[in-house]
Amino acid sequence: MQLQRTTWFLLLAAIILGGVVYVVEGVIPQRQAQEQRERSQIFADLELADLRRFEIKTAQDRLVIRQTEDQQAPWQMTQPQRVTAERAVVQFLTNLLLEGRYDRTRSVKAVETTLAEYGLAAPFATLRIYRHSQTQPLTLFLGDTTLDERWVYGTFTDPENATDGVEVMLLPIEFKYAVERPLGEWIAAEEQDNVADDAE
Repeated sequence: MQLQRTTWFLLLAAIILGGVVYVVEGVIPQRQAQEQRERSQIFADLELADLRRFEIKTAQDRLVIRQTEDQQAPWQMTQPQRVTAERAVVQFLTNLLLEGRYDRTRSVKAVETTLAEYGLAAPFATLRIYRHSQTQPLTLFLGDTTLDERWVYGTFTDPENATDGVEVMLLPIEFKYAVERPLGEWIAAEEQDNVADDAE
């Protein structure tokens, strides 16, 4: 049984068309989705081993937490008290720093009225991350939540010193939960009793 020339041509055309559809529908969108995920990562080049310490400054507190070499107590609070930091609370924040993604960005004018719309004229929290590999810290300013309370506005640009446009990001609401905690939640459970005894 021999196939006619037209049949071979149609078979070849179907194979070529199938290959084109596979590339257009399968390979290209996957590559674009991967690039989008990499672009939307908040701190793309940050690694846990590179974290030296971080500071959280809110209206109520200024916390400084540094990474230690001790496997049993890998995080130490140095301000406002010198105690072991609660591992789970710090890990929640570090996971956000290492894997957190922003939804979208928007460039706005660096005038107080515009920044106030996002809660960035006077941010509720400033997060500074110090790394072993860099002398300058990474600084993230957190503003108001969105109306649906799923996101919080944030920027890397210091609102007080901004002269041009400010890139405002929509960050996961978990950032607000991670930094807006009572001081006691940052202290390790085994240290809680010692702090209470010292207060008496």
